[in-house]
Amino acid sequence: QRLNFDWLSLATYVPTTTPTQMVTAVPGAPYPAARVLPARIEAEHFDAGGEGVAYHDFEPANLGNDQTLRPVEGVDIETEGGVTDVCFVRPGEFLTYSVDATAAGNFTLTQRAANPDATTKAVRISLDGVPAGQVMIAPTGGWTNYREFAAPAPLAIPAGRHVVTIAFEGVERMNFDWLSLATYVPTTTPTPTPTATSTVTPTVTVTPTVTAPPSSEYSLSITGLDLVNEWVSIRNTGGAAVNLRGCTLSNAGSFNVYTFPSFELGAGATVTIHSVGGTNTGTDLYWGVGPLVWNDYRDTATLRQPNGAVISALTRDWWP
Repeated sequence: QRLNFDWLSLATYVPTTTPTQMVTAVPGAPYPAARVLPARIEAEHFDAGGEGVAYHDFEPANLGNDQTLRPVEGVDIETEGGVTDVCFVRPGEFLTYSVDATAAGNFTLTQRAANPDATTKAVRISLDGVPAGQVMIAPTGGWTNYREFAAPAPLAIPAGRHVVTIAFEGVERMNFDWLSLATYVPTTTPTPTPTATSTVTPTVTVTPTVTAPPSSEYSLSITGLDLVNEWVSIRNTGGAAVNLRGCTLSNAGSFNVYTFPSFELGAGATVTIHSVGGTNTGTDLYWGVGPLVWNDYRDTATLRQPNGAVISALTRDWWP
């Protein structure tokens, strides 16, 4: 059919290759805003960045009853009894939280969680992907019974932005309310007061050595700290009345600070400061902020003068 044919060839076939697209991982960003330490972070405020970056959740949908807070994320979030928490925790899931430290320091990491089972569960902590310990979540008696649990050792965080990861490795059946990173306050051992000794004179007369009275006008000592029932007792150890006006009482990290009104504490007398509300009396003062001031696991009460100088401090641990 009217055709001119010149030649043909058989060449080695070379398939066409499509260049592999390089996917750059999107780093997590703090949500809803940057967090400068010390800070308390709600569990549902995990980083932005999505599945596999800011968190890992086995189900792509939020299985909780609160679909409004993070509508495009797969982390399970619920609101029950006025508490918004991360729920339906599965083994292998994790959450990340970016934090900013203005200077290098040691911080106590605390988690508020509910554990309905009879077994203690270990939540693993990492800093910038490096294992940094764990928090033991003891039984709390129910899904809505929350307690605070602190890591046994402080977290050393250099200056700058860092990522804290909460990993539920082998852990399930837990509600997670919030975590905090408070400035670490080491436990101090009080210096024992030397016992007065007697000096024998050449005339065999025993002369007792008299200890001089404290020179500070604030002869006060924290004598009790109840982490569960939320009260602190302070005793005047001096020989004269002390007015506590302007003094402050705070917890570890100074997340909660109580400023004393004009209140005169007599020599040898004790006053109890309650976290809840009430009517002040000559022996009891009421903070009025509710029953969540003191960390149920471990906390330090610090009493300071109006100028910020420490008068007394007391650390207590709660062992289940």
